[in-house]
Amino acid sequence: MLAEEKVEYVATAQGPDVLRPPEGEWIPSVPGDTARVWAVGDANVPNSKRVTRLIKRADPDRVLYLGDVYPEGSHNDFERWAEPWGYLINRMAPTPGNHEWERAHAGYEPFWRDVTGETPPTYYSFRAGGWEVLSVNAEHSDSAAIESWLSEQASSGGNCRIAFWHRPAYSAGKYRPGVESVRPYWDALVGGARIIINGHDHDMQRLRARDGIVEFISGAGGRHRHNVHENDPDLAFGDDGHFGALRLRLSPERARWRFVSARGRVLDKGALFCHA
Repeated sequence: MLAEEKVEYVATAQGPDVLRPPEGEWIPSVPGDTARVWAVGDANVPNSKRVTRLIKRADPDRVLYLGDVYPEGSHNDFERWAEPWGYLINRMAPTPGNHEWERAHAGYEPFWRDVTGETPPTYYSFRAGGWEVLSVNAEHSDSAAIESWLSEQASSGGNCRIAFWHRPAYSAGKYRPGVESVRPYWDALVGGARIIINGHDHDMQRLRARDGIVEFISGAGGRHRHNVHENDPDLAFGDDGHFGALRLRLSPERARWRFVSARGRVLDKGALFCHA
């Protein structure tokens, strides 16, 4: 396993490691029984502009941003990254990556506070197409509180849930076989979630179902790409030759997925089911 990128946490009274539970619904739910959702992370201008144009043309209901605004997640980095997204910034559900978390008090937090009117919570949920979508800040140091919240959400019946955070628990890419520090979050969701989506690995992957959960890695948002180990037995699909993103079409008890290259080529597709 290759060493993952190290980040020095900043923990002050007003710093990014202050636990912030959600107050109400921080990201609004999508009305209706269907939803068009895209997921991508690890963008880097100018390469990321092609992926952004792909997603904008689809006019999605929500975009899950999986973290890392390069190079440092500063205020200027966020402004440069956000400009091509335009109106879709207001439909975005974010989670922080390791590159912006050290400076979250100057970049990530004030940026999203300007967009939403509130400082980003450490974890939050919303509904889309009959599914519950859970976002957790896997860069936060209070893992016990996050695990407890995930377990509580996952125990409320059924498994029509999608969870997302930055670093993958399992991977056939650069961070193969995965990042151990986030596996407790995975374990907390077993039996109560069907899909987990991550970035951090700069490629596109679909892992074979584990514990009833299908993991997607969608980190080909524009940063230099990482090689995928195509002979990994856990890998169902992998692509390290394109920038692109994951598209989900959600409806009650069903999710259809496509990995799409920045030029619009469908690289992988399929459907899976859950029980409400």
